[in-house]
Amino acid sequence: MIGIAAWIAGMYEDAKLRRRHKAKTGRDLHPIDIEWYLQNPLRWLREGPGVVVRMMRTNSGALPDEELERIRLTARRWYGIGVACLWLAIALFVVSLAFPPR
Repeated sequence: MIGIAAWIAGMYEDAKLRRRHKAKTGRDLHPIDIEWYLQNPLRWLREGPGVVVRMMRTNSGALPDEELERIRLTARRWYGIGVACLWLAIALFVVSLAFPPR
């Protein structure tokens, strides 16, 4: 649950970064057509991982604006915490399967 909450916090910070970047520069940080995926959500299952990789690549380089860079680092930090907690939960689940209680 902690990993999912941290992941959601990262998504919130990333959305805030997108809004602030568009307000300051006039262009979208992640040029993704959201309407395309909302029309048919099953597309997300096939194309979603590639979209997420593109978004993370975009967020990996430093931004020249100090405020945007701070938001970007906060989003990456929350995503990192979320992913680490999810991997830990998966590892503990696998260990619990390997060594069931007696």
